[in-house]
Amino acid sequence: MKNLKVMIVDDEEMIREGISNGIDWKLLGMEVSFLAENAIEALNYMKENLIDIVITDIKMPVMDGIMMIEKICDYPIKPEFIVLSGFAEFEYAKRAMGLGVKDYILKPVHEKELVEVLSKVKEEIEKRHREEIIIDKQTQFKSIKDKIHKNTQFSDTITEIIQLIEREIDNELLSLKWISKHKVYMSENYLSRQFKKEVGTRFSEYLTEQRMQLAMFLIASQEFTVMEVAEKVGYGNNPRYFCNVFKKYTKLTPKEYKNTIHNH
Repeated sequence: MKNLKVMIVDDEEMIREGISNGIDWKLLGMEVSFLAENAIEALNYMKENLIDIVITDIKMPVMDGIMMIEKICDYPIKPEFIVLSGFAEFEYAKRAMGLGVKDYILKPVHEKELVEVLSKVKEEIEKRHREEIIIDKQTQFKSIKDKIHKNTQFSDTITEIIQLIEREIDNELLSLKWISKHKVYMSENYLSRQFKKEVGTRFSEYLTEQRMQLAMFLIASQEFTVMEVAEKVGYGNNPRYFCNVFKKYTKLTPKEYKNTIHNH
């Protein structure tokens, strides 16, 4: 995952610079993209740039942090917020939590406390990112399935190929070449063109989609080892290659995917 982009908003230069320079952002997998002196500067910057985490003071001239957060919440892509407040602004901090602010830190800011909060926020962002990937893949797959099963009239040959994929999905020899030679006895090039024409995707892409969706289901069931899943989806005794394909497809390792589903 790429470095998370952080913006620091505080009217006190010493605090802005102190937070910016006092933390090993690279170690956290983050980078400070912008230091804003006030909420107006921050809002203008966010109109043109994506930010993952906003660290903001509550009490600032021109516009306070709460009002700024309310405005940013209307943006299409909302960042996570960490609020800095003095003890006297505790009621403000509670109001901020109602806007979805992840945490607030009392001033003076201590590096250790801020790092702990940032680490927690990063975990939540990564968890949400993993869940979004899973939902996206499931939506893509459903779209393909719906297209196949919705009043779609495939030729007998393509219908047979689709059925073969379902029956032979654990067969590590399964390929268009194998089907051409052993099942339908037609030219591989012809089958490739016809499959793309009727189904709307290449045979290899469709086969991988089917195998990875089945793998996601099997891993989520928590009943099988990675080796067993690899065998059941046609990768024989090569779990390492299966893991590479799975990570390329989902952006997660099988273990990360299993943990995401389990925690969800």
